[in-house]
Amino acid sequence: MAEFPKFDLRYLKEAFKEPVNFWGMAGFAVAAAYVQDITPLVAALAAETLYLATVPASTVYRRLVDRREKVRLLKQRETQREALIKLFDPREREAVEYLRWMKNQIYSNYKKFTGTKQIPHNIESLDQRWEDFVDLLDVYRRRKHHLRSINRQAVQNQLVQAERSVASA
Repeated sequence: MAEFPKFDLRYLKEAFKEPVNFWGMAGFAVAAAYVQDITPLVAALAAETLYLATVPASTVYRRLVDRREKVRLLKQRETQREALIKLFDPREREAVEYLRWMKNQIYSNYKKFTGTKQIPHNIESLDQRWEDFVDLLDVYRRRKHHLRSINRQAVQNQLVQAERSVASA
């Protein structure tokens, strides 16, 4: 006996928001208004029930929804990274843009000189290295601002008090 996939509400919500579903329901509503009868609305209810029972349960649709979500998260991450880069100092931003340009040059030169469409994994890892560099600059910038905001004299006084309490104990 075939196992049914676990019921997940997010697939049901996505299936409900599909344009095909909206246009199908609109078509049934127009048909009901045109014939001035409730029969198309009953058929719409049956079709909607059948649609929402089968489509979210199909593995093909689940893969489609997962792929859409993955693309959406990737775009969101890229926009957040670009917003983060805009917060950098001009010198840091210039370094990031130079590395991005260099990475793109490597990609284009590899494609041009080898004539292949597919880039090897070790060259594709340049994207990850570039993102790591941006993250490193962000952490450096945040730590630098944090250290500048601390009152140095207060920290030294606390350190002296701690040393005195250790010495007297």
